[in-house]
Amino acid sequence: MKQRILVIGTGFAGLWSALSAARLLDLQGRDDIEVCVIAPKAELHVRPRFYEADVARMNAPLDALFTAVGVRFIAGWVSAIDSTSQCVTYRDQHQAEQQLSYSRLILASGSQVKRPPLSGVEQAFDVDSLEQAIALEQHLLGLAELPESLARSRPSMSTAWSRPSRWSSTCSAWPSYQRAWPAIPWWSPAAASPASRPPPNCRPACGQFSATRRHSA
Repeated sequence: MKQRILVIGTGFAGLWSALSAARLLDLQGRDDIEVCVIAPKAELHVRPRFYEADVARMNAPLDALFTAVGVRFIAGWVSAIDSTSQCVTYRDQHQAEQQLSYSRLILASGSQVKRPPLSGVEQAFDVDSLEQAIALEQHLLGLAELPESLARSRPSMSTAWSRPSRWSSTCSAWPSYQRAWPAIPWWSPAAASPASRPPPNCRPACGQFSATRRHSA
């Protein structure tokens, strides 16, 4: 009876584990050990790049690769692992419960975002999975077709810095900084950078920076 190296997951860790095991077995001329991968789909989702445009292309099919290197793929969702009897329980594509034994197990199923129990959180988007990333991209593309509104023109809440009315005349860098101020919109990321703030030797002669919240109607 063949031994079995079972890999759970087809992410980067699971894929490279299966390929590395298959390569070592091939180099050593071993045919008494089977490399098996179980996951919902034989696909590699390039998760770190889910924020990019055209996110649907961040998906690489693995069927041909697994066939070429002699890795057996099983489509299923693992629901339990019994380390004593060395077997896993999984649901196949027809939702039927199956069991599969193993000699060595590599758990590379990855992680999944956990949403807090907050009101309205179901309306939030994330890029944790390919499906969610595609939903967010379609939502953003659809915004251009919606009618204009005040809520869409600016964030509902922002932080704006009010300039003091008078600065100490001992600050020689203030005139050039003051000229550059109008070129930095309050919504720009540059407005939050240290370079956009007054030099350390600039101290307000009266008044200080104050944070104000702006609420849209």
